[in-house]
Amino acid sequence: MALNVSIQSAWVAWLSALEAKGVAARSVLRPGASVEQVVELESLIDARLPPEVRELYLAADGQEDIFKIEDVPEGKLLAPLFGGYDFNSLEEMAVHWTGGREIRDQYTNDEMDINFNGNVEVRGRDPVRKLYTHAGWIPFATDGGGNSLAIDLDPAPGGTRGQVIVIGPDEDERRVLAPGLAAFLGSLASMLEVGRLTIEPREDDERPIVFFQIEPGLLS
Repeated sequence: MALNVSIQSAWVAWLSALEAKGVAARSVLRPGASVEQVVELESLIDARLPPEVRELYLAADGQEDIFKIEDVPEGKLLAPLFGGYDFNSLEEMAVHWTGGREIRDQYTNDEMDINFNGNVEVRGRDPVRKLYTHAGWIPFATDGGGNSLAIDLDPAPGGTRGQVIVIGPDEDERRVLAPGLAAFLGSLASMLEVGRLTIEPREDDERPIVFFQIEPGLLS
């Protein structure tokens, strides 16, 4: 599936930047999803994904579990494709989104404010809602603790539909990382190329797995 120029160039730039650092990026990608699978996800969340998100998933439906890959390309590293966050498949995206819905369904609005929303802060003037969970937050990458990078379909005033934000049980500060997915990927690629993001092998691991942080580069 051909991507539009903006998301295609940003996605290729990010994968190429990772591979230049020794990460087996393309080889861990899952085949693209079908249009029917994308529509099924959109039916679940009752919203249409931004075109760039839709098109990315038609090209690659997330990544394989790096802890289950047996044939690692010689001399290559395995990594979650977004630092400590695995690139979710549509199925994984649905699971994480449904988990948030179950929390919202379990509590009244007042209970959500007291037990969850009250603990959340918003960084500076970032245009993101001061909520713990929201139906319009679509997790496209998730770490082992359930924290996610998400596409925000319902930003606060001044925000952009499709902006990339951080959410999760360990993330009490809501913040915007980029105005959209293509911008996010392009920024990551540029920062990795100039050394504002670093990838360091962990030689003590049985598998050549590495993790890296993306936010120091984005926020510096």
